[in-house]
Amino acid sequence: MIPNEFKYFCQNEMHLPYADDSCVTSVKSSIFSCLIHDSCYFSNDIKKSNIIANCIFIFLLDRPFYNRSDYWYFYYEENNTPGNGRRINTYQLFLKYPINVIGKTDLCLKLIGLHLGNISKDISNTFIERHYRIFLPEDKLTGYYTMLDFLVQRGLIFNYKLTVEGWKRFDEITNKNTSSNQLFIASQFEGFDEIIGVVKDSVIECGYSPVYMKDHQTNNYIMPEIFSLIDNSKAVIGEISSNNNGVYFEIGYAKGKGIDVILICKAQRDDSGKLITKTHFDVSQISIIYYDDKEDLKKKLTFRIENTISKS
Repeated sequence: MIPNEFKYFCQNEMHLPYADDSCVTSVKSSIFSCLIHDSCYFSNDIKKSNIIANCIFIFLLDRPFYNRSDYWYFYYEENNTPGNGRRINTYQLFLKYPINVIGKTDLCLKLIGLHLGNISKDISNTFIERHYRIFLPEDKLTGYYTMLDFLVQRGLIFNYKLTVEGWKRFDEITNKNTSSNQLFIASQFEGFDEIIGVVKDSVIECGYSPVYMKDHQTNNYIMPEIFSLIDNSKAVIGEISSNNNGVYFEIGYAKGKGIDVILICKAQRDDSGKLITKTHFDVSQISIIYYDDKEDLKKKLTFRIENTISKS
């Protein structure tokens, strides 16, 4: 029985319980230090509990803390509130978790490659034991072997080693814009100068360079230039309040290229304060930042960039 409080997980062992006690319950690690609220566990939904645990694991790989005075607080609440400071709403991580087999196997391959480090190492039983969550287990019947099987079927793993095609795919996944320091801003020009000013401030505060087509000088054709700027950006921030077709085209292009996209939209509320903003069906399932004013946008966007766009 997990008490209704945050639980501490130390550096040497990250204990991520399944909803069912009969399942494997812990993952060894040397880098993790965090607090996890019991709202992250669902006694009636083993799969969701494990997906949330996987999300936490993936988050911590990019952003570990190393001692008891520095740690993340993880909780689960189904709303667009990003949390604040070190408090992380895992619902936001859950929405970014891959939903199809190709997406999951690509993520698994990336995690395996990063931990193996070089082509000579194999995926030993010890490796599997120590890094169980790298294989994205989602229930007690589909543990590490499910992802391994899919990777074998795709020709990315053979005899418990990454194949040439596996390392090639790993490079494609991990080398995409890793050295880029720019974030592309997609927005309707007219009427959004103040909002884009806030977006630029957030981007700069997070250590990146904002690229906005309205400010960009070029002698080239516009669309090839936009494609080039997006291709060389670490992420795209799309302001979709205007339902501008050009903005949707640019964020769709970025999505198709596997580039991270952050969507922001002006909140519309009824008299009770309930959010009634309607967005296009194609993006309605994405975690959108709904902002009430410039101060609200600055806070939420800065937090989202810091916690979802990896520096590596």
